[in-house]
Amino acid sequence: MTVIAGAMVKRTYRQVGANEALVIVSANGPARVRFNGSIVIPVLQRGELVDTSLHSIDLQLLGPRGVHCRDNIRADVQAAFFIRVNRTAEDVLRVAQTVGCGRASDPEHLRSLFEGRFEDALRTLFKELDFEDLSARREEVRDQIMSFIGRDLNGFCLEDVAIDRIEMTAAEHLDSGNILDAQGLRKIAEITASQDTRTRELTQEAERRRVQQEVEAAEAIAALDLQRAEAEARQRREIDLLRARELETTIQLLLETQARIQEAKPEGLDAELEALVSAREAELQALIDARKKELTEVQKD
Repeated sequence: MTVIAGAMVKRTYRQVGANEALVIVSANGPARVRFNGSIVIPVLQRGELVDTSLHSIDLQLLGPRGVHCRDNIRADVQAAFFIRVNRTAEDVLRVAQTVGCGRASDPEHLRSLFEGRFEDALRTLFKELDFEDLSARREEVRDQIMSFIGRDLNGFCLEDVAIDRIEMTAAEHLDSGNILDAQGLRKIAEITASQDTRTRELTQEAERRRVQQEVEAAEAIAALDLQRAEAEARQRREIDLLRARELETTIQLLLETQARIQEAKPEGLDAELEALVSAREAELQALIDARKKELTEVQKD
């Protein structure tokens, strides 16, 4: 008996996955929801699984379908909306009754349910922001979209929004006969002209800084050259001063030597000694004259 009962339980027990919910519909009672496995009695009950995993609805609004911003610039937008059935018994039953258990995970059916709503949200919010704001404040825009749509979607919940692309729609996709596109084209022309002006200003400023740096570098080199020249001149003056002192000392010693020779020279020398002494005196005088001349040149410099 126990074996038979166990076999019946095993045959009537429905497993429920981690991302599933089991809806049990009874013939004579209200529907119930189980997030764990449960027995489903044949004939008296019917059990259907509802997928509660995350699903992505990709939205591409490109070219002629691009979104107009507040400044009437048209933007190409690609965004992914991540939804799932909310894991509460009430929401699972609501989805089962309004959408159907099987269709709750069908990508095309989900797109038909939510694509229009998501597109309306994008168009409404983008119309409140300039194109430049959209590019610079993507995270804020994402939060605003989440807030605008809300998390409760008739049993589904919006988990996240990923904005994959926001770009200016190419000019060939714009209609000059459309007043919004015409205003957008004018705005684009204004922005382009402003950016061109700014680019020129930045280029000129960069060139001015480059020239200034070159001038400052040249001035620094000239200052270094001047310092080096002054140091060399000062060194030469010091060397000349030392040389002049040496020459003055040498001349003084030579003059003293010359004076001592004259004082010590005896009278009545024979002709040969007289000639020898005179020759030595002449050599000494020539040496004195040479040192005086060198001293004059050093002092002149």
